Amino acid sequence: NGDGVDDLILGAPQATIGTNGYAGASYVIYGKKVADGGLASIELSAFDDDDLTNDPGFKISGGEAFSFSGYSVSGAGDVNGDGVADMIVGANWASPSGRAQAGAAYVIYGKVGGVGSIDLSALSLNQGFTISGAAAQAFTGVSVSDAGDVNGDGSDDVIVGAFYESAGGAQAGASYVVFGKADGQTNIDLSALNRSQGFKITGATAGDQSGYAVSAAGDVNGDGFADVIVGAYGADTAGKTDAGAAYVVYGGFTGGSPDIVSVSSSSADGRYDVGTTISITVTFANPVDIIDINGTGGPRLLLETGESDHYATYTSGSGTASLTFTYTVAPGDVSADLSYAGPNALDLNGARIRSVTTGTDVTVVLPVPGASGSLSASSDIALGPDP
Repeated sequence: NGDGVDDLILGAPQATIGTNGYAGASYVIYGKKVADGGLASIELSAFDDDDLTNDPGFKISGGEAFSFSGYSVSGAGDVNGDGVADMIVGANWASPSGRAQAGAAYVIYGKVGGVGSIDLSALSLNQGFTISGAAAQAFTGVSVSDAGDVNGDGSDDVIVGAFYESAGGAQAGASYVVFGKADGQTNIDLSALNRSQGFKITGATAGDQSGYAVSAAGDVNGDGFADVIVGAYGADTAGKTDAGAAYVVYGGFTGGSPDIVSVSSSSADGRYDVGTTISITVTFANPVDIIDINGTGGPRLLLETGESDHYATYTSGSGTASLTFTYTVAPGDVSADLSYAGPNALDLNGARIRSVTTGTDVTVVLPVPGASGSLSASSDIALGPDP
């Protein structure tokens, strides 16, 4: 509340809000100087959220039954650059955009003089912003933390864990660094996270459950940028099953996550029948390395090829900004204008795609099919026999 005394945040994830069981709640308790009497015992049920003068703090009410908001809570630093500390609340069972248990996190802005009641189901961009989980049952928000200023823009950032996300293998887990912004951040959908909003740290191997614990790490390498640390308690290390591991990820100007710039084909426009091969290029903003952890052959690109979608396989390009995939037309394939199956069609397949510059995992979100930079916008390729 900007009074010069630090405050506390507490989570109550099983709280009932109205008729919404297990919606969860969080409580911010304002600090108080000893000279002013210090803090006395506080009864949370007695909070009057509209009384900014006499209340010892304010309540943040979960907006969805069984979302368990407050499962994780943390200070967030000064995310919007107004000079007042902000906070972050995890709701790891929330179901944003119809994604069951994708999870969510909410950044709440502090305010000089006090905040007043917050209803997460009606959170406005003046009050904060929502971070929505990328995939069903990712349980985003199981852990949340401030991250410091990871990208060096002067605003504090946050880190959110999604320990059941499976982009790197079943329950490999993931963590997301979301950048603060001086004029306030917009709502963030992690399924379409772009370089200006933050970056993703993908779990190394199936079952690692990385992101179960996340935290700021200070400036570990002394380069002037804040770093973060991610726990993966299910990781197998040195031949020891479930020994666990932790990963320190360095900050930097770019946040370590080059975007995918475009998807195109070096094959000529036209119709391709059974047995012919098509070459597809995915171009990044910066050079990337392919790390085939499990010997699966690397990432693959899911194409819309008719009644059944099929994968194009990775063939070359590691160490450059352009990765090449090839696909051989199969019997039954039909397409009037070849495209891939949405922004998340680039499947890591147990591999990792890392920035050559920073050594951190990249964000593998493709241009929306039909939009500028997409395969269907840049090429005119049809599959199957002439109609």
